Amino acid sequence: MKKIIIYWLPMPVLGMINGIIRGTVYGESLGEPLAHQVSAVTLALLLLIYGLIIRKKLDLTGVPDAFLHGIVWVSLTVLFEFVLGLWIFRQPVDMVLENYNIAAGQWWPFVLLFVLLLPFLLRLLSLEED
Repeated sequence: MKKIIIYWLPMPVLGMINGIIRGTVYGESLGEPLAHQVSAVTLALLLLIYGLIIRKKLDLTGVPDAFLHGIVWVSLTVLFEFVLGLWIFRQPVDMVLENYNIAAGQWWPFVLLFVLLLPFLLRLLSLEED
């Protein structure tokens, strides 16, 4: 479990870097929610690249291993988002939950789904190499 958490730690850093780029480079020009949608896609790409870099270090020998990685990673990501939003930035709950509103054009739930499925994808790619 410790290894799963250690390999998760760079993920929120990538998310913050991605958010900074959105805010400083294209956020204003694209407007909401398009900037967040572009940001969701770029974050998924960053996470995929990171996953490809670390995949051989992960213990993804079976589907249960990939499932455990995905569940832990997505759980830590949601926990991190809520801790950051509610306690660090002092946002109201409805503002944090706004990120989950697909009907309003938010793609954050798709990013979480990608985080959940990323270990399965990495496992498949590793199997193809063998």
